[in-house]
Amino acid sequence: QTLTEQFDLRADTVRSLGGVAVDRQAVMLAAYRRIVPELLSLTAPVTDINALTSSLINQILSLLSEVVAPPEPLILGALPVLSPGYSPGEPAVSPAVVPAYQGGDQTVTEADTAAAPEAVITKEIAELAQSLNWNPVLMYEYVKNNITTEFYHGLMKGASQTLAQKSGNDADQAALIVALFRAAGYPARYVTGAIEFFPGLDQAKEHFGVQDPDQIAVLLQKAGIPYQKVIKAGRLANYRVSHVWAEVYIPYGPSRGADPRDPEQKWIPVDTAVKPEGHAVSQPLACDLSPTQAGDDYLAQFHDNSFVNFLANEAETWLDNNGQPEAAFSDTLLTRTAKPEQLNILSPALQFTTAAVTGEYTQLPDSLIHKVRFIAKTDADLFDVTLDTFALSNQPITLSFEPETVEDQEIINSFGGLDHTPCYLVRLRPVIKVDGVNRAVGADGLAMGRPFELTTGFISPAGTHSVTNTRVCGSLASIGLVAGDAVMPEPLAPEEKDAARLMHEMALAYIDRWNRAEADLAGYLGVTAVHPLPSLVTVGGVVNIDYLLSDPHVFTWQGLYLDADLRAVGAVPAADVYPLDNALTLLDLTGLAGSDLEARIFEETIGIDSISTAELFMLAGEGGIPVLEIDDANINTLLPTLSLADNIRTDIENAVNQGRIVRIPQTPISTADWTGIGYVKADPATGASGWMLSGAIAGGMTVLNPDHIAWDAFKNLKMPYTKPPTDDPGAAAYIRYVPMGQDKRHVAE
Repeated sequence: QTLTEQFDLRADTVRSLGGVAVDRQAVMLAAYRRIVPELLSLTAPVTDINALTSSLINQILSLLSEVVAPPEPLILGALPVLSPGYSPGEPAVSPAVVPAYQGGDQTVTEADTAAAPEAVITKEIAELAQSLNWNPVLMYEYVKNNITTEFYHGLMKGASQTLAQKSGNDADQAALIVALFRAAGYPARYVTGAIEFFPGLDQAKEHFGVQDPDQIAVLLQKAGIPYQKVIKAGRLANYRVSHVWAEVYIPYGPSRGADPRDPEQKWIPVDTAVKPEGHAVSQPLACDLSPTQAGDDYLAQFHDNSFVNFLANEAETWLDNNGQPEAAFSDTLLTRTAKPEQLNILSPALQFTTAAVTGEYTQLPDSLIHKVRFIAKTDADLFDVTLDTFALSNQPITLSFEPETVEDQEIINSFGGLDHTPCYLVRLRPVIKVDGVNRAVGADGLAMGRPFELTTGFISPAGTHSVTNTRVCGSLASIGLVAGDAVMPEPLAPEEKDAARLMHEMALAYIDRWNRAEADLAGYLGVTAVHPLPSLVTVGGVVNIDYLLSDPHVFTWQGLYLDADLRAVGAVPAADVYPLDNALTLLDLTGLAGSDLEARIFEETIGIDSISTAELFMLAGEGGIPVLEIDDANINTLLPTLSLADNIRTDIENAVNQGRIVRIPQTPISTADWTGIGYVKADPATGASGWMLSGAIAGGMTVLNPDHIAWDAFKNLKMPYTKPPTDDPGAAAYIRYVPMGQDKRHVAE
């Protein structure tokens, strides 16, 4: 009866629209009227439940499966912490190029002073150049002494993000140098080639922060940087690596401390990634507390504080019990800080040996720039777009939706917005927006509530990696993509933040917390870590789709989810005193820290109780629920004892067949208004892990029924397409009064 009343109430609105709205309503209503009377005729004569025969029950269930046909439950998310398996490559040494500073083409062109896409002269860069008096020496020394060198192959951040984060690799620092010098009016170019460390292997150790020469090769491979061992007299003597630096055209006399009136200008090579003065390295206090055991202890019972805070407290307790009561957790961490150098000159000599120069550019070629490819598809491709990573990092990227046709827009308008429109009446195109600008729009639409696949591909000079997720048409989501450090946007007043902005801030806050947690873990374990790809996180709305006659019918918002899709980490021990296994331990504990934060980020930013896989394990430990460890030796015994959806069972089987170990609580876990399962897939050979959570959520999710939450901004997230109310009566296109009494189905306008 309720469904019939809903169809009747929509009838006048749909008739007034005509066209596809009438057709879609008619198709749904005809199918509904075909099945429901038959269903009612079967159930009406039954007055005693004992009169239900197995034949009658099967008939009823068959018809109900047509009326309400939910899709197979999805495995909604993972937290894949992994180290990309890049194949080792050697640095190119040809074609041989003679750059301007070595006597090549020294003609200054307009391109030498124009902004490049990766080296845009932003307001911040121009202001920095001005604050440094447009002085070539001061600009060079600022980058050399204030930008931390990181290790990955190719440009990932660009000049703007390198300045904002105060960190970047050789290519990103070169981009910042180029942007600063061009902002000051000085011509600048990029130079690419292969370098060796001067005078030898000790400088390579210092540069990478790794004392074992053989482990430098492991680090370079994990970072995706082409390298070659230099062997002399049968021994490893140096490393040759691919490198990017810059050259600038400046008044040479003043940059050497000579007469500032000297008019001579000269092309000079400059590099800031190799720090000439080296690094100050801390001397950590020894602490025998096992971080792996601390992780197991953390998951054994519920904790209010984060895993890294728990580890810090346990370490300080150990120090206190071992005669160092004044010591802090920070005293146990290995840290490196570049030593500043103030020569007040620009030297024409580089701080490394140039093995080959293979390129000279006014802007870096695409082959050296990281890209991100977004592909949306159902049975056919919806969109396929490739964008520069530096233009996406820390930017608000939104997966949004727009009407497929003008008629769809009119249908949405008639119902007061997309948040109030029945699913089956509209078709929507998925859209990728970057900072509010459409960068990809679906070629076709699909019904609101229908699932589709969104693949995010990462294209780097070292290789490719992709992540595929199932998304729901109509469910707004923020894609947090960060190369390096999270940079929060300029603050806005709460009333100025729409749903997309709120989700964007949560995504960045999560990545920032995760970065800091991993840095502490790396310091405690004594490893040098690299991140060859950006981190990827999605924050969106969990929606419940009620299906009617195999089509989405009602779209109900249930809460928020956070799904950490990609965290690429490579690590090696910084010194011989740290075990090789610490590199794998970092990945394992980074996965735990990330999963732990998936719930805490909602609790700490919006004050709503949440769940994640790590928290689920804590609840299992608190409740005395056994955690099973499934591997290839016991899977046939343990897996059949678990009550799981078929696709989750298959996922566990596939993981074990791939050599992974799966840990899973024996029974589902309940907390607040949520019940579900979670499990960890771990690769003991690489340290990679996936922290899985299912039960209508992904990664981490709020666990309270929306009706049980009193939070001012909640309405923005629940109805992301509804604009704030206005007190201006002149802003209304029309006013429609819909009486809701049982027999008042007419509409007065």
